[in-house]
Amino acid sequence: MWRNIQISPDIFSDCPLLHMYGQKYVRIENYRGIMDYEDTYVKLMTKKGVLMIAGKRLEIAYCSDLEICIAGYVTSVQYMD
Repeated sequence: MWRNIQISPDIFSDCPLLHMYGQKYVRIENYRGIMDYEDTYVKLMTKKGVLMIAGKRLEIAYCSDLEICIAGYVTSVQYMD
């Protein structure tokens, strides 16, 4: 049985928020900048560290100060040490 959990939005206010749409798109909110970009990976700076999206034929579909969308064939999303 599921229970509703009330969590204050302030807890997540500066954490990266990821939305995956199958393996075709990843949308990331609250990123700080693009560190490196190739067609096989995109490295983003976040407050929690470097986030790497890996795949094939990756491209930046759009980006703004608040969010970025990576399109292509996404094979992994991970934080780098």
